[in-house]
Amino acid sequence: MTQIRDSDREMRIEPDTVGGGYFEHAVYNHWDPYEDVPQELLEQDRERLIDPTDALGEAEFEDLMQTLALFGAGEESVTEDLAPLLVALEDINDQMFISSQIYEEAKHAQFFDRYWREVVFPVAEARDFERVAPTDQRFFPDGYVELFKRTETAMERLLADDTPENRVRAYCHYHLVVESVLAQTGYYGITSSMSPRGDDDVAT
Repeated sequence: MTQIRDSDREMRIEPDTVGGGYFEHAVYNHWDPYEDVPQELLEQDRERLIDPTDALGEAEFEDLMQTLALFGAGEESVTEDLAPLLVALEDINDQMFISSQIYEEAKHAQFFDRYWREVVFPVAEARDFERVAPTDQRFFPDGYVELFKRTETAMERLLADDTPENRVRAYCHYHLVVESVLAQTGYYGITSSMSPRGDDDVAT
C-alpha cells in the first residue's frame, strides 16, 4: 500500500538498503538496446551470416534461430512473471529494485526482437532459407515451456498467499532456476560457440 503518511520514516528512500543499492546500480549501469548496440554491429552479423564462404548452413542457422527464440521468449516471460512480486513487496526500496529489474528484462526482450527483425529475417531471405518467426512453436521444447509455467505459477501465488514459504519458492524459481541456471548456462553456450577466442576464455 502506498505510504502517503508514514510516521515510521523520516526519509522515503533508504539507499543503503540492499534493494536501494541494487536500484542505484541499475540506474548507473543503464543499458540501451538501441544506443548501446550500434547498427554497425548488427550489419556485421548480417553480412557474415549472408556470406556463403563463411556462413552457417541451413541446419546450423536453424539452431541459431532456436537459441535466439528461447532467449527472447525467456526475457518476455520474466518481464511478465516478476510483476506479482512487485505487488507483493511492501518496502519501497525493494519495489524500486524489482521495477528496475522488470525494466531491464523488458529491454532484453526488445533486443532479441530487434535482432530477429534486423538480422535473422534478412539473412533467411538472402540465403533463401525458410522465413520463420521467433514465436514458431518448433523452437520451444515441452520442458522449457513447463519451467516458465511453474515460475509464473510460483509468482502469481504471492498475490493470493504471500507466505515466507511461497516467497522462497518464487525466489528459487526465478533467481536460481531461470536466471542462475538457465540464463547463465545459455549465455555461456552462445558466447563460447560464437567467440573466436574459444570457450576457455569465455569461461574465465
